[in-house]
Amino acid sequence: MAKINFDTSKKLDITCRRGDTFKLELTLKDSSGIPINLHGADGQDEFQMLVRTARGNSPSRIIAATRGLVEYANAEAEILADNKDLSTSTTADTTDSSYDASTAASGKVTFTMSAASLNLDNIPGGSISCVYDIHRIDKSTTFTVPGSEESEGKTILYGSFFIKDDLSILY
Repeated sequence: MAKINFDTSKKLDITCRRGDTFKLELTLKDSSGIPINLHGADGQDEFQMLVRTARGNSPSRIIAATRGLVEYANAEAEILADNKDLSTSTTADTTDSSYDASTAASGKVTFTMSAASLNLDNIPGGSISCVYDIHRIDKSTTFTVPGSEESEGKTILYGSFFIKDDLSILY
């Protein structure tokens, strides 16, 4: 029997410390290793990140989320997603005749949570075992569904998200 796997996401397990600033910078590249322009003609790509307690913790609790997710309203902490490419970004392909180092796309997106936010004041002290995923909404790739046109969305990273306890945090 033939199979096809549309899941191109990569697993990356993350460990951070409660009450510390969290910063994750990703550089997205194409198959040739060239940074992807994250701001196409149709607008800036959007990124969503969700961190929730692992399924073994019932019921699941939303620890952190980016704006725009339904779960954001119930999240204990906010994740900021900052796409570094601008509408003026150009190709990062140095072999392209239009390449300009001063305007070349970086392919970078940064996810941050402030130390105060990651203190998680509403959750009792201790370490927290979670899972997460990061989703990219590619504004330059669209498809038509009955009645509308939508941007392509794909999960790019997923894995465990372990938040270690910090003894210097006062609960």
